[in-house]
This record gives sequence, C-alpha cells and structure tokens, in this order.
Amino acid sequence: MRCALPLIAAACLIRPAQAAVTMVMQEVEGGILLSGSGSFAEPVTYDTPYNPFEMGIMPYDAIAVIGGGLAYFLGEGFSGPNRLGPSDWEWIATDVSGDQFGIYGAQGIVAPSDYIWGTYLSGTAFFANLSFAGLTLTPGTYVWTWNVAGGGTDSLTLQIIPEPTQWALVGVGLVGLGLVASRKRRAARS
Repeated sequence: MRCALPLIAAACLIRPAQAAVTMVMQEVEGGILLSGSGSFAEPVTYDTPYNPFEMGIMPYDAIAVIGGGLAYFLGEGFSGPNRLGPSDWEWIATDVSGDQFGIYGAQGIVAPSDYIWGTYLSGTAFFANLSFAGLTLTPGTYVWTWNVAGGGTDSLTLQIIPEPTQWALVGVGLVGLGLVASRKRRAARS
C-alpha cells in the first residue's frame, strides 16, 4: 500500500499530453506559401469525418488546408475565429507536398483519411500568382482550441505574415509621417 500511494500521487500530477499544430502563411516571391507541422490529440467529441473535397484557402470561412483530407467537425469546447478576411472565394494550391491537414473554419480540423491521433504531421502548399491583397487576407495570429479525450486542450495556430517588403514600406511611411509631424511642430513654434 505504501508503494502504491506515491504512484497514485504521481499519476494525479501528470497532465494529459497536449498536442498542437502550427501553420504559417506568408507571401513569398511568386505567390503564397502555407506550411505547417505538429499533431492533433483526439478531440472529446467529433462527428464522423467526411471528405470536404480538395481545398486550400477561403478567408471568409477561416479555412486554411494543405491539400485535402477529411474534415472532423468538433463539438465540445471548440472555439476560434471564423474569418481570415472578407473574400468568399476559394483558392486551390498549385503545389502540395507532405501531409494533408489544416483548419476548417469555425467547425473543426482537417486530417489525413488514415490519421492516427497524436501522429506528427508536416506539409506545405504553394498558391502561385496570389497575394494577400488579392486574397483579402488579414495578417495576424489566429488560434483555435478544443477539448481532448482524457482532459486538457489542443490547438491550431495560424500565423499570416505579410511579405517583408510590405513591412518595410509601412516603416518608411511611418517615418515619413513622423518627419512631417516634426516639421509642423517646428513651424508652429517659430
């Protein structure tokens, strides 16, 4: 009995494993690159998966999927943004490599048809001749979370990062505005 007590105490302190998937969408020369990796822990509740068809990016419905796969509609505890931008158009990747997975908007996740919960995923999708402006994507960090079997939570984080030259232009614009404001203040003092 004395040996069992420390084991029981240790088991109570062990937290359930928390898997997570991270995806990054960035504007690169010639188009948009969507890449991601991680693993999904088994959700507490989900509907029977179905094939959502080959999908890529759909900003209005917060869909970002590498390839295709099966959509799992998550129930209990699923939350996250339902928009990545105002466009309701759908764009299919011109080149996909690796596993098929992603976020299916405010409804659930997408995983390979033969996916075993907890298995590591990694993949990329390239969307040629597209830009964030053309897709009307809103840069930022988007996070979806849900409850998993055995307790705890899981998440998918999507970062939409604009092309570095866009940030440089924003910086130049802000410096320019600062110089104009500074000159106006000097002119007002004299």
